[in-house]
Amino acid sequence: MHPDLEEFTRHRLAALSVAEVAPGELDPDADLVRTYGLTSLNKVVLVTSVCAQARVDLTVLTDDDLARMLTLREIVDTVARYAPAGGVV
Repeated sequence: MHPDLEEFTRHRLAALSVAEVAPGELDPDADLVRTYGLTSLNKVVLVTSVCAQARVDLTVLTDDDLARMLTLREIVDTVARYAPAGGVV
């Protein structure tokens, strides 16, 4: 994964999660809904904020990209693929 984007995403997910969990304790491969109680609205908030952090326009994400974003790792990896040259913020 991309360390800076992963750290940002961990903090945002911990803040949005129903489960009380520290950012460092989040399992990058755990299902966001089943494990952390993320609602669909909170998933939108999370993906939007991660895209903004990475300077990725939401419109580049495909339906398949969105459908695959079920875990922290999948969100980070998908958004990082579209990040501009020079890395993520």
